Amino acid sequence: MAPSTGTVHPVRYLALFGVLVVALYALVFFTGDKSATPKLGIDLQGGTRVTLTARTPDGSAPSQDSLKQAQEIIETRVNGLGVSGSEVVVDGDNLVITVPGDDSAQARSLGQTARLYIRPVTGSIDVATRDANRTAAPEPPAAETPATDAPAPEVPADGTQTPQNRPFLAQDPTTPEATPAPETTTPAPPADASSDGTDEGDAAAAEIAAARALRQSSDPTVQQQAVANLDCSVADPLRGNDDPTLPLVACSQDGLNIYLLGPSIIDGQEIADASSVFNSQQSRHEISLSFKTTGSNTWAEFTSANIGKQAAFTLDSKVVSAPTIQGATPAGSATSITGSFTAESAKELANTLKYGSLPL
Repeated sequence: MAPSTGTVHPVRYLALFGVLVVALYALVFFTGDKSATPKLGIDLQGGTRVTLTARTPDGSAPSQDSLKQAQEIIETRVNGLGVSGSEVVVDGDNLVITVPGDDSAQARSLGQTARLYIRPVTGSIDVATRDANRTAAPEPPAAETPATDAPAPEVPADGTQTPQNRPFLAQDPTTPEATPAPETTTPAPPADASSDGTDEGDAAAAEIAAARALRQSSDPTVQQQAVANLDCSVADPLRGNDDPTLPLVACSQDGLNIYLLGPSIIDGQEIADASSVFNSQQSRHEISLSFKTTGSNTWAEFTSANIGKQAAFTLDSKVVSAPTIQGATPAGSATSITGSFTAESAKELANTLKYGSLPL
């Protein structure tokens, strides 16, 4: 007698399949970002791409070693921030940074040059006051006043001696009217370079040289001119290319203030470590810095000799913070950079400073 044929139960298999599907979705939903939609890689989900064109101060082509070093520093910054799925690629003279999603600010922060200097503050003014003085300037001119106006330009030199004294900047509206033509001729080199058919590198080098001539002069009259004409709302041609051995007229990072600074006393190469911290007493985010031996000794001497004065922390030619020195900082002690930082921006800046500036 032939054996009976077994009965197939498709319902059992369908039920088992359903259990497996539910289990898989449960694993997806209850782990990771709690989303039931699988997270795509950067090759599928797309991302934000920022292309940085390497530029050297003298306009020459960057070396492959410099580009490779810059790529490694940016990759280290990526790891420090915990940004997963990012890519840093060298493409000719460009560095291409790609990050998941649409956060272009994050990609740009990774490519920040990050040249840090600490400079003494010799004068400052807020942009609103400068502009208000400029618009009010036409009222004083009168036939009887030329003789009294003549000595006014001499006051600025005295005003620069104290951080909080600002009369030298208040005189700006008068000096530009008297000497605009000679001073504004300094930016001429970029125009000549482009008209001669030179390449972009030469034009950029000429633009940097012109900005240095105006904003890094030791002449008080030229410094006044720089303060009066500096536009903090546009891209800075001097970004990261200021000469640390010369004075500097610089904008604050938020564009609301202009500072006259002395030569650098410490540069970013002296940073041993940097971390973002939350100051619970002041309810603000700060960056804690510790210096190497030479930088630590220099900072201790400077703070001891300049209590009550300001020191500016400049990053890529902009003033990030300009605190007043409250007391001497002993050698070996950490110091803090304060500013309008969020938790994220403080972490990004600390990460950038910790892993070094780009060699471009």
